[in-house]
Amino acid sequence: SGYVNRLSAAVSVNDPELFSILDKAVDRIPHSRKQELYSRWVGGAKKRFSRSVVLVFSTLTGGVVLLTFFLWLWSMELKRMVNRQTRLMSLSEKKFRSYVENAPVGIFVVDQDGQIIESNRAVESITGYREEELRRMRYPDLLADESHDENLKYVQEVARKGEATADLKGRSQSGEERSWTVITVRLSEDRFLCFVADVTERVRAEEEKKLLEEQYHQAQKVESIGRLAGGVSHDLNNLLTPIIGFGELLHDQIPEHDHRREFID
Repeated sequence: SGYVNRLSAAVSVNDPELFSILDKAVDRIPHSRKQELYSRWVGGAKKRFSRSVVLVFSTLTGGVVLLTFFLWLWSMELKRMVNRQTRLMSLSEKKFRSYVENAPVGIFVVDQDGQIIESNRAVESITGYREEELRRMRYPDLLADESHDENLKYVQEVARKGEATADLKGRSQSGEERSWTVITVRLSEDRFLCFVADVTERVRAEEEKKLLEEQYHQAQKVESIGRLAGGVSHDLNNLLTPIIGFGELLHDQIPEHDHRREFID
């Protein structure tokens, strides 16, 4: 771009005289000296270029190594955090499972068809069936025949409101009819959480209490009737005493063969 180059000499094209002088001076330099000068100039440039490349490469390599080290530290920290959270979740799940298994009431999960999926030990105690047997059964299979219609209304209420409570008659494995209070909560479209408590003894106690109350009320009625009868008898006795007394006096005063005596007798 406006310059002429020959070997290592460069002058402006607008100064041909200077170019001629330099060209002649270069021609006078021995060939070996030219080679030496050329090698020193080009070799120095190569060395400088090599050092620059090595420096850049070293810098990049160090950066990559440092970045890799920090990424490794970060991954190890993430792994530690994940492991810690996993342990905490596992402990929480074990605690929850322990709470469910040792709950005093029966807890079980059913699907939309009433198939029993999970249950705790209290359900086994209430129904008499083992867990593996319960998983082959549907919830309605545990009810007495007389509760099927009531259970249908109960299921419809759960579907409508999402939760419901009902007092139903259940049948244990031995065939004994028991009284149950059942609470159901919808967890999702195909999962329902059920709580069941055996209230047979309480129902029996309430029935006995009701029977005793009825007997007590009946006894009170009989007692009231007795008091009424006693009062009437007393009042009647008060009326009859003078009548009988005067009758006896009249009987003693009328002669034995008098025809009026028969009215007194």
